[in-house]
Amino acid sequence: MLVEADKGSYDDNPNGVYELSGNVLLEQGTLRVAADSVTASKRDGKLHRVVATAQDSEPARFRQQINPGEPFVEARAHTVDYAIAEERIELTGDAFLSDGNREFTGGVIVWDMADNRVYCHSGCRYKQIPRPASD
Repeated sequence: MLVEADKGSYDDNPNGVYELSGNVLLEQGTLRVAADSVTASKRDGKLHRVVATAQDSEPARFRQQINPGEPFVEARAHTVDYAIAEERIELTGDAFLSDGNREFTGGVIVWDMADNRVYCHSGCRYKQIPRPASD
């Protein structure tokens, strides 16, 4: 895992918590989170939940390739709450989510990855991304 931040604290026990602030970048595998502040918790030594929060005009950003060979999921919002074990992402505040095939915008977007359902509240917009024609 790569962690960069202006300041932070790290609890090294198997159920520890990272508290990071200022230009935070957290990377593990294909997961990349960038925000003003991030709280990341572990369970049994594995990353369990990541909550990223924006400050001012720059949103918190999330990027991950969920399944090999598929496009990266891109998300941004004022708050990105990724519950890894529950396979659930909640985006709050000027939210955007793209899985490479479709895009959602709204005030609150919740993506339940386990059953591939997206719930959107407060001014939702959905856009299907056209696939390039094959030759």
